[in-house]
Parts: sequence; structure tokens; C-alpha cells
Amino acid sequence: RNLQAALKRYCRMVEQLTLGLVIAAALADSINPCVFGVLIFLLAYMTAVFKNKAKMLFAGLIYIAAVYITYLLIGIGIFTAAYTAGIAIQFYWFAAIVAIAAGLIELKDYFWYGKGFSLQMIPGAAERIKKYSGLMQKLETKHPVLSLAVAPLLGIFVVFVELPCTGAPYLAILGLLSAGEYAQGIPLLLLYNL
Repeated sequence: RNLQAALKRYCRMVEQLTLGLVIAAALADSINPCVFGVLIFLLAYMTAVFKNKAKMLFAGLIYIAAVYITYLLIGIGIFTAAYTAGIAIQFYWFAAIVAIAAGLIELKDYFWYGKGFSLQMIPGAAERIKKYSGLMQKLETKHPVLSLAVAPLLGIFVVFVELPCTGAPYLAILGLLSAGEYAQGIPLLLLYNL
């Protein structure tokens, strides 16, 4: 009886997954402090490295495309696995618990930052980002075209080091999407990542 009631509540929640909810969740996910820290560093770095505005814009677009594609592929992989394995309900509850726990940790950090466990980038990631962007700077002076090739690699690397910090809202949306129709979930996933 409890399982039937939980299934009914779950189905109602999935039916309420609207375009507005997906957009609101994506916007909330995009104002993460981890993302802002990396973006500020990358903007300052790209301004210093690329003297040509067109080249800086092109490198930025390559970086953004790499981040988008990487997050999208991760999302499609998780979404497809949960959907095809038939564990949508279990995945939904797992995602909900992770999202709630992450929210509580973020609230704790708001009041007591630096005390206890925090959601943050992988340790040492900031130094590695600086190292890789330094490589990009060296390539810009010696081999300008190769510096553009480092931009997507930097984007992919940043996704993986930020995932512990930014993954909870994404996991929650994937949990909701996995319970719906696969064909309807993919366009919503494309929009969320955009």
C-alpha cells in the first residue's frame, strides 16, 4: 500500500515536469559559486592571452561547446542507463536524496563556510586549471592554432572537476526525466544543458 502511494506521488511529480521547471532548475544550477569562480579566472586569462578579440571569442565558443557537449553526454548516459535498466523510480529517489543533501550542505556553507564537509571542486583542480591554461598561453605565443585546440580540452577538464560541486541539481532533473518518456526527455535535456 505504501509503495502504491509512493508510485502515485511519483507519477504526479513526473507529470508536473514542465518546461518552466526545467528552465528554472537550469538557471538555479548555473549560478553555482564553483562555476563563477572558474568563469572569472578563464575570462581574465583569455583576456590576457588572446590579444585579438575575434580569436578570444572563437576560443570562448569552443570552450562553451566542449562544456555543453560534455555535460550533455554525461546526462544522456545517466538518463539512458536509468531509463533502459528500468530503475527510474529508484534513481528518482536516489537523485532526490542527493539533491536534498547537497542543498543542506550549501545552506551550511552559507552560514559556516569552511567548517566541515563542503561541496567543492576536486582538490587540486584550481591548480591544474591554471597549469593547463598556462599551457594554452605558451601555445598561443608559439603555435596560435594549437592554443585553440587546448580550449575544448580545458572545457572537458573543467566539467569533470566541477561535477562534484554542480552535479546535484543536474542529478535531480535527470531523476525526473528518467521516469518520463525517453523521446520527451532528450529535448528537455538539450534545453537544460543550454
